[in-house]
This record gives sequence, C-alpha cells and structure tokens, in this order.
Amino acid sequence: MPTYSNSRLSAYESCPQQYRFRYVDPVSIPPRESVEAYLGKRVHEALEEIGKLDERLARLVEMRYFGGLSDLEIAEGLGITDRTVRREWQKARVLLASSLG
Repeated sequence: MPTYSNSRLSAYESCPQQYRFRYVDPVSIPPRESVEAYLGKRVHEALEEIGKLDERLARLVEMRYFGGLSDLEIAEGLGITDRTVRREWQKARVLLASSLG
C-alpha cells in the first residue's frame, strides 16, 4: 500500500482535481521560450541576413546598436566618412525592419 505525505493529503483535501493533475495524471507542459530569447534570436537572424548581403553593414549595426557608438566613432572604426555611416544606417534600418517583420 502506498504511503502519502501530509502535504499530498492536504493538497487532495483542498482541491482533488489539482491533486489528480499534479500526482495521478501529470500533464507535461513544454517549456516556452521567453520574449527576450525570442527577440534576441530574431535580431541575431536579421543580423546574419544583413551580413550575407553586406558585411560592413552588419558591423555598422553591431557598433551602433550594441556598442552605442556615435557616427564619428563608427566612421573611424570602419574607415569611412560619417555621411556614409548615416546613409548606410538608413539602409540597415530598412533591412532590419523588413527582416524583423
């Protein structure tokens, strides 16, 4: 004969249906992906798509979005003018928007 703990008995007394789903017929619920993980994965996929089209554009997005660098700092890092950085950022924003839906 099985032995039951006091907590199981009190769980049964408070709600037999909940006891049934927890101990007798357990329902397994698959773990869900968090919103942060989902968005991070989508941004990563979008950056990979941009990187396939233009590697410098992907680096620009990383420097601006993740590094928080200014246009002048990005221009120095990539060896281009700040005007080119602004123009390429506009192009990157369009590609990111289309990739992220």
